[in-house]
Amino acid sequence: MTVEGFVEAKYVYCRNNIYYFCRWIPSDIKPYYTKQKITHTLKTRSLKRALMMARSINAKIEDYWLGIRLKNYEVPTSASIENEQKHDTPTIVECLEHYLSIKGKGKSKAFENSSRRAVKYFVSHTTNKPISAYSGTEAVSFRDSLVAKNLSPASVRRILATLKAIINFTISELGLDIKNSFTGLYIPRNEEETKRLSINPKLVFKVQQECLYIDDDLRWIVALISDTGMRLAEAVGLRACDINLEHEIPHIDLIPHKARTLKTPSSKRKIPLVGASLWAAKQALATSTGEYIFPRYTNSNKCNSNSASAAINKWLKKLIGQDYVIHGFRHGYRDRLRNINTPTEMIDQLGGWSMQTAGQNYGAGFNLENLHKQMQLLEIRNAG
Repeated sequence: MTVEGFVEAKYVYCRNNIYYFCRWIPSDIKPYYTKQKITHTLKTRSLKRALMMARSINAKIEDYWLGIRLKNYEVPTSASIENEQKHDTPTIVECLEHYLSIKGKGKSKAFENSSRRAVKYFVSHTTNKPISAYSGTEAVSFRDSLVAKNLSPASVRRILATLKAIINFTISELGLDIKNSFTGLYIPRNEEETKRLSINPKLVFKVQQECLYIDDDLRWIVALISDTGMRLAEAVGLRACDINLEHEIPHIDLIPHKARTLKTPSSKRKIPLVGASLWAAKQALATSTGEYIFPRYTNSNKCNSNSASAAINKWLKKLIGQDYVIHGFRHGYRDRLRNINTPTEMIDQLGGWSMQTAGQNYGAGFNLENLHKQMQLLEIRNAG
């Protein structure tokens, strides 16, 4: 590619095999427009042709903008030159909207909320301005403000990582030659920080017995998770059609839907039902009258797993101890599978964990019959 072609390439992107032209409008030209950027389709699948068209379009835009600038030209000082350079990139809020419009597609509402929350915190601490205008000092100051609020190190890392990702995405998309002020930012670790505790088989069995005794929708969720290792949102968002009890091997066909997406592509999976989870699925289906088996927490618009989490965790802490939460069943599920010598690849498939090697993505994986046989061993160990 020629130098000219490389320059124009930053204004071209491809979506669904069709090339588009996109260029952000500089702040000094914005008063002449009603939008933030110029975007339109080039109506071609050829990169070579797209670059030629982009070069021509860009030249016309530059000529037009030059006319505007010459008309309003004033002899610049060094300070005004520096200010103009800083303002020739999108603001952090503009970056957020662009990030969500592309990366947010198909993601859960939580993804959007966490992204907006991170930017809101940052703008409240500093101000909304072009990303090239932020300094490393401001990033450090923001980090220190989060630490001062006594947020957990994990929360601080999550907020800073989100901001870094949003800015990196914009830099990459627009081909900007600027530094991300969040790159290389040191985040102190709390030595006392620990991961969620795994719930051992003895406690799992105790919880399951209580679930059978109380026998309500909240306990069905807990029991369903206890012998499947599902994430809470995966269980809470189940539809009646996702549960196959009439099949030779009762199982859950876990797939994404409008009200509840899945965390990763590998989260889509078939899970054999055994033990307490099979009992819970039967109970939930028997009382279900609509599309969703847990209508208290899920409807056609949303899956409110946070509400379920608060209620379940409060109950669990009273029953088995303050250090345990619902996600501990997922940790315990992996440990229980390890302890019956389940192959790692099968564990990843059953739990919907991301594949660790390229080879794991080959083939269709373990069939339902083999998964069920292994899960029956899990049930036997738990009952014993």
